[in-house]
Amino acid sequence: MGTRMIRLARIYTAILLALSVLLALYYFATTGSSLALRAGMVVYCVALALILLGLYGRGGRDLTRIALALSVLWALWGLVELGIWYVARPGGFSAVTAFVGAILFSVVPGVLSALALRQLQRGAGAAAPAQPAVRT
Repeated sequence: MGTRMIRLARIYTAILLALSVLLALYYFATTGSSLALRAGMVVYCVALALILLGLYGRGGRDLTRIALALSVLWALWGLVELGIWYVARPGGFSAVTAFVGAILFSVVPGVLSALALRQLQRGAGAAAPAQPAVRT
């Protein structure tokens, strides 16, 4: 179950990163995009790249911790988006789009990545070789 979840988190994050890079390129190519939107997309892509590197075990224990923190923040941001949606729900189709977008692009990948990274941390701790005894 653990390796399956990790594989699913890697695939989900890679797909989101690819979509985010394409969207960022689109925003940089159009002249009507604001600087804040462009900067937000760059931050989003960097966060996804760090999470993906952490899911593949690159960068060691420190990057895994950073990726775990980013995943938790990502999931929490999705919950904030859902709270905003609940309080100030737009009408019509945009309400469904906002709800599904918050679930599929923030909550699910954030929780899935956090659980997979936690599983990787547990596995790395259990698989770590024992330290040799120091002789004096």
